[in-house]
Amino acid sequence: MKYLANLMLFSVWVSLTSALSRPRARQEVLSLPKSAPEIHTTETCGNPAHGVPFYRTYHSAFIDHWYTPDVQRINEFLPQGFALEGIAGLVFVTEEPGTTQLYRLYSSAAKDNYYTTSAAERDAALKNGYAPDDVSFPLTWIYPNRTCGSIPLFHLYNRLKKDNFYTISDSERVEFISNRGYADASSAVAGYVLPVGASRCSTCGLHT
Repeated sequence: MKYLANLMLFSVWVSLTSALSRPRARQEVLSLPKSAPEIHTTETCGNPAHGVPFYRTYHSAFIDHWYTPDVQRINEFLPQGFALEGIAGLVFVTEEPGTTQLYRLYSSAAKDNYYTTSAAERDAALKNGYAPDDVSFPLTWIYPNRTCGSIPLFHLYNRLKKDNFYTISDSERVEFISNRGYADASSAVAGYVLPVGASRCSTCGLHT
């Protein structure tokens, strides 16, 4: 009985701690951008074991978020002002069944990295001063639809700072819209990536 009582007290303490550490909800509620419902088909999905981290970095002087699965380039750019912020899901570096290429572009004038699975959006960006990102290898593939256990990669944009931002976190999306001057981009969901837990890899060779 003493063991059960202690277990109950511990469970209550954990619940209270979790509730107190959770940020208070804002009065206004931001609705999530409409993403496609998960599609269940007989098509073969990509092998989750082949998923690698899509690292997210940020350069505070340039106000630029840069994403890549390229560990070598990450380790080269970290000393140049980019700071590692986390992992924006898992992506593939070779084409897998059901995936599409995630185009990566860069504007030297705006100092901004841009990512899209849409060929039309890629072409529009090329006409507006962006160029293909030829320094980050390997190429990246993600799902164009919500399938195979994938989750949305939200796309936001700050017009004042000219920064494209991508996140798999609903709460982070709300924070950036509410307090940091970002808004959902025209393509509110850039594509669909695998959750981090789907891979055995979490840091994959980073020099941290």
